Amino acid sequence: MTDFSKIHWQPIEGLALLTEMVDGLLEETQRFHATLSQARERPQVLGTAILDRAVQQYGERASWLDVYAEQFRRWQALPLTPPQQQEVDRLSREVEATRPVVGQVLALVEELRFESAHRRRERSAAEQALAELIGVPTSGDL
Repeated sequence: MTDFSKIHWQPIEGLALLTEMVDGLLEETQRFHATLSQARERPQVLGTAILDRAVQQYGERASWLDVYAEQFRRWQALPLTPPQQQEVDRLSREVEATRPVVGQVLALVEELRFESAHRRRERSAAEQALAELIGVPTSGDL
């Protein structure tokens, strides 16, 4: 859970800024999930650095979704104009719709990490067997 004690909460005048920050998060997260899904067939094409970066980025995104949701909850407790209320409600729904997709991205990254490592181990074992067959010294023989 995010520590809200250090957050500088925005007045409702910050609505435009938060709109810029939240708009498109769901679509971008869905696109990234689709891209990762395509990598399931060949997880070894994604390097460890890429997968580590995805964990970092989407872990941070999950934390920011908590902050955005709390900001919108605070604004909803204020007397808002009808357009402000509509926008805060819309953004709140966008954040809530993004949460499960971020969770799916993180789960898929972990799956790809495991599969990629597993395939690298398989390849290493196959390379070791081939080296033994053709009589090439291996690191254990040196």
